[in-house]
Amino acid sequence: MNDIYKTWDFEKFITFIMYHVAMVDFNLAPEEKSLLLKRVSVEEFNDIRLFHKKNSDYENIQTILYFKDKFCQTTEAVDKVYDAMNAVIFADGEFNMYERNIKRAFQMLLA
Repeated sequence: MNDIYKTWDFEKFITFIMYHVAMVDFNLAPEEKSLLLKRVSVEEFNDIRLFHKKNSDYENIQTILYFKDKFCQTTEAVDKVYDAMNAVIFADGEFNMYERNIKRAFQMLLA
């Protein structure tokens, strides 16, 4: 795994989580992509996409845990993560089994 992520700020971390959540069903819906591109440039989006794709699921979870320890020490920070995650989950108008499971996983990860 490339350690470039360790230079990310909180906003890039949130975008990474949003991308991770969007891809839980192996499909990036146009609404999800549009939501992500409102947060970051196309170049940053592509960087995050490639970083996520090159990593295993385990490595992506390790990335999330790294930032949890770094950025999610307050209720406000955790709430921002949940808000961003929910925005992606409901962007395409669905709440499928994959999205329910990833939401539950994040509740455990960020607790």
